[in-house]
Amino acid sequence: MSNRNYKDSVFVDYFDKDEEVGQENFLALYNAIHQTNLKLDELHFEEKEIDNTIYHDFRNDICKMVNGKLFVLIEHQSTINFNMPLRLLSYVSRLYEAYVPTPKRYYKNPVQIPTPEFYVIYNGTENFPAVSTMKLSDSFLHKKGEKTLEIIVKVFNIIKYKEISGFLDCKPIQEYNRFVEIMRAHYDPKNPETFTPAIQIAIKENVMPNYLNRKTTEVSNMLWGEYNYDEDIAAQRQEAFDDGLNKGISQGISQGSQQTRIDTAKALLREDISIDVITRTTGLSTEAVKQLAKEISLTF
Repeated sequence: MSNRNYKDSVFVDYFDKDEEVGQENFLALYNAIHQTNLKLDELHFEEKEIDNTIYHDFRNDICKMVNGKLFVLIEHQSTINFNMPLRLLSYVSRLYEAYVPTPKRYYKNPVQIPTPEFYVIYNGTENFPAVSTMKLSDSFLHKKGEKTLEIIVKVFNIIKYKEISGFLDCKPIQEYNRFVEIMRAHYDPKNPETFTPAIQIAIKENVMPNYLNRKTTEVSNMLWGEYNYDEDIAAQRQEAFDDGLNKGISQGISQGSQQTRIDTAKALLREDISIDVITRTTGLSTEAVKQLAKEISLTF
């Protein structure tokens, strides 16, 4: 397993950290998400960072307090992860711990805290809706009754930005989306040096030209870190699938547990396994599997 050495991805740098374009690009993204047309002098952004959270030296991607009232947390994903609400719960809990001093938590009157907003910007290769939501409660073992805790994450698939209200006029998102397309088309995962000529192709197409001209080497390094990370995640998922899911299938199904069959079918659906294979593996009917697919918003 490789250890990612570059704390920030190109997405984070381009939409947040870069001194020349980060603030303006974040504003453009904020406006696209909220369908507003605010200017820099109308918003006050305060950087909020959560270090050493999930994966080695990874931190959350973008988190800002906006006008002292909102915690806006934005995660960039190239692979779908249905556990994002759980991860974001961890992030926002740390934010509130830092925001509210311990003595204030014992005050009689309510402490006023910023309202959280959670977003995922997705631009992977899986077919996924232009706009969707993930909920923490979808992972609850007991789903009946009132939900006493909830995290709702809005997911934007920027590959389909033309279908998303507000994103059609967001030039930074469009250019970043095209940049990723070029990288995927021209890079060799075994040779980090192929990123540099791919970056030059993007510049010739007038895609993020000023940013890429300034930071060709840094961007190449960040991309190499990103692709190594994606490969690690893919390997971990496959290992978990092989070791955990297969054991669950052999043990759970042999015990005749209907709930185990359902849970197994859902897991297989999320791995894009065909319905025919799922019905043979779990013993569930084709109709039952199709109904489960609808419930988890998958399209076949």
